Amino acid sequence: MVGVTITADLVTPVVMPPVQWPLMLDAVLAWRLMRAKRRMEFGQDRMTGDSVAETDQLPLPFDRREQNGLWWWDVSCAVTINDGGAGVEWQHSRNDHAKYDRRVPIDSQEKITETQARWKVNRLPRIATAASGLRWIANTPDPDRLLACCEHVKALGKNWSRGSGQVKGWRVECSDAPVELTSQHRPLPGEGAEHRIRPPYWWREGRVSCS
Repeated sequence: MVGVTITADLVTPVVMPPVQWPLMLDAVLAWRLMRAKRRMEFGQDRMTGDSVAETDQLPLPFDRREQNGLWWWDVSCAVTINDGGAGVEWQHSRNDHAKYDRRVPIDSQEKITETQARWKVNRLPRIATAASGLRWIANTPDPDRLLACCEHVKALGKNWSRGSGQVKGWRVECSDAPVELTSQHRPLPGEGAEHRIRPPYWWREGRVSCS
């Protein structure tokens, strides 16, 4: 087991997730591996216990930590480097009236209104952080494989498909001893709360009670 610091150098501001859902590197790599494994089927079906069990079997390049019958990947959440502050960008969506006939079946009785649901015109804020990079700490059995997995990730954070969080390169630096991850590196909820401790973090049915 080797303690490492992983750094992603960025070329565009990154849109970080909410504080209660920090950017976990095990989640990023699990998403990439599942997408490569399932190909065209990825994201087409509703997640179930079977698909989460499949995610748990992914060969992520991190050590496993176990306690009280539970286990998780030994990696921290992301910390911004040279944080230059956040700025607000606005994301707009609107409907092209000329394409309504292609989006709604001819025999449909659906009432089209732009004040709600999927037809609603949106103007949403996007908070982008101007940072030179993101950094994690972790314990891994194979630093070279960890770097190889990370190098397939070309963008991080939300709105990456719109150009945010583009990655210029990855670096993995080894330490002389394993690193100790605390609640500051890997936030946990308070006593009695429920929390998902490994990918996919957003899956409600997979949450466990913390005590």
